[in-house]
Amino acid sequence: MIRNTILSKCQKRGYLQRGTSLIELIFVVVLLAAMVLSFTKLFMDVSVTSTSPQYRLTGTLLAQELMEEIKSRRFDENEAKTADGNWSKTLGTDSGETTGSRASLDDVDDYQGLSENLSTPFNGFSRSVSVAYVNQDSLNTPLAIPGTVPNDWTPDYKRVQVTVSQGGSQRAQLVTIVGSAKSRDTLY
Repeated sequence: MIRNTILSKCQKRGYLQRGTSLIELIFVVVLLAAMVLSFTKLFMDVSVTSTSPQYRLTGTLLAQELMEEIKSRRFDENEAKTADGNWSKTLGTDSGETTGSRASLDDVDDYQGLSENLSTPFNGFSRSVSVAYVNQDSLNTPLAIPGTVPNDWTPDYKRVQVTVSQGGSQRAQLVTIVGSAKSRDTLY
């Protein structure tokens, strides 16, 4: 009887509740799941942002490599033939040249429209080139749609833009102005 009295008093005070209810268990599971998801998202964001500078650096180096190759070419197909600036009226490859074989590209505007997907070890990276004639007074604004030149105009500057992308994101873009030998003489 004493035992029953002690048990009934303990039950009233809650001393004998040793387990947890189903509601408490579900609450704890939901709380832990939310914490795990937030920590996972935090670590994923950190890992993505930590690789971004690496992709940017790789993109910049790939853009510089192609830009140096382009700058090593002569200004125009006709540069050796004419001194009066009678340049080609169309930008892009000339007869006998293909963008598939960059070794055949012998002047700056041959690179107009070049687009290439790089292979190992740069899988996923792509490069594209845009070349346009520009006026000395406004070097950032192409004078014509890239690929064409007005008939009454003999430009002495070309704006070359190399863009490197990776995974759908632009990683680097370099722009330079290339001048003819005639334009170099007028600058100094």
